[in-house]
Amino acid sequence: MPVLEKNVEITASKSPIKHEFRCPNCGADGERTYYNQLTKTECYSCDYLMISHTKTGQVVEAYAPGIYF
Repeated sequence: MPVLEKNVEITASKSPIKHEFRCPNCGADGERTYYNQLTKTECYSCDYLMISHTKTGQVVEAYAPGIYF
């Protein structure tokens, strides 16, 4: 499995692709943005955030208030 470097920049050679979706945390409308190698999923209602590698699914950063691990 490839290892992501810690200093991964969210940059794209073309415009990022955005989709609306239902937040897995609260069910409100959220936004998923696809960059070159990263996918950013966020909800402005509950402050949910997850950034993951698009191909491997490896989580780079996550924050989900109200979800206990």
